[in-house]
Amino acid sequence: MMKTAQVRRGVLAPRVGAGALILAALTGGWLWMGGKQKPTQPLKTLGLGRQPTGIALDARAGRAAVINTGDGSVSFVDTRDGSVVMTVHLRHGLPLAVAMDGRTGHTFVAGAGPGGASLNPNASPVSILDTRRGRVLRSVSIPGVVRGIAADEGAGRVFVLTDVAFAKPARGGVTILDAARGAVLRTVAVGANPVGIAVDRRAGRVLVVNQGGAFLAGVGTASVLDARSGAVLRTVTVGPRPMAVAVDEGTGRAFVTSSGGSVRVLDTRRARLAAIITLDPGPDAVGVDTVAHRVFVTTLGTNRVAMLDARTGALLRTIPVGIRPMVVAVDERTHRAFIGNSVSGTATVLDSATGAVVDTVAVGQDPVDAVVDERAGRAFIVNMSATATRPTFWDRVGCRVEMLMRGRCSWTYAAQGPGSVSMLDAQRYTSAIP
Repeated sequence: MMKTAQVRRGVLAPRVGAGALILAALTGGWLWMGGKQKPTQPLKTLGLGRQPTGIALDARAGRAAVINTGDGSVSFVDTRDGSVVMTVHLRHGLPLAVAMDGRTGHTFVAGAGPGGASLNPNASPVSILDTRRGRVLRSVSIPGVVRGIAADEGAGRVFVLTDVAFAKPARGGVTILDAARGAVLRTVAVGANPVGIAVDRRAGRVLVVNQGGAFLAGVGTASVLDARSGAVLRTVTVGPRPMAVAVDEGTGRAFVTSSGGSVRVLDTRRARLAAIITLDPGPDAVGVDTVAHRVFVTTLGTNRVAMLDARTGALLRTIPVGIRPMVVAVDERTHRAFIGNSVSGTATVLDSATGAVVDTVAVGQDPVDAVVDERAGRAFIVNMSATATRPTFWDRVGCRVEMLMRGRCSWTYAAQGPGSVSMLDAQRYTSAIP
């Protein structure tokens, strides 16, 4: 899963009653009630820097890189024993997105320049680090505000997604870097207000989803790029307010979630729309088990996960999980999907074959990203902060308005302490896929 660094959305803290959990939020009106069940504990929880917002994996090196946006650092974690190997403080602004290339042994951190994106809307730094030593090898500047990043080891390319602020007409961009040298190869224009990026390595395609113009009038699109040349092959309309994209390389399908209540299925090889699947309100994060041919989509409006058949697009079932599920990571070896529940502070573990809930694990405050190292048999859930401030009444009003206009809310938890990463034993959960 390529879950790009996302702006987190404001929520109300839940109340725990004797036999139920109740959440009433002005930012959407969610209501969830269920029996009280004590979650299990992770293998360990590691302290990180302030406000971690993203994680990437290099399975070859047995390392994960976590970006700490609050203090401008990167923490490298050993995925086998769960130790923090080192923390590197960057000199070039605040990290917003991270990708790792196992073939070159490089970690790419894209962010905002000194003073943040508001002071430097059209110049963002990308730092290239040695994954094993943590040394900064090179830094380059790219145009626009960083929205995401993805690496293609086969093509030897890294793709940095940006929003070119103040451009007329509004547009996004993808800056392509050489993974070995870190040099900027070219920048190509995509749609306005880009929000997600994913790579289909088998088809040699890069998928970018764009929300279009501001407010409700924006028309969502997906830009399909050639991974080697960077050329835009086609732009496909994908409905209002697309939120995220994930790829099933086995079937050559990309799944684009739309907060309006649907998933668009794209044929990545032919660069065309293949199907439209109607879901509950608020589809957000998406992940794929390419072996089991299952797609998992979180729906914020119902606190459920929709499980789809990746080959036919059929909705197989919806599964109740925790409050405000916003993260999906899939283990294709054990066939488990890990769902990070933002308000509950838990991870729900699902069986990819049946969709059954096999465990609920207590993690930290506001899970924001996750990866699975199948070689090490470990799943890592990044939690934004140890504690967090509650939104004010006006925070909730502003968030509600922004949700209506853009399909997302820019209110963030104010970190009161360091963030954390929870390590789960993925080998504990096994499943035989027929």
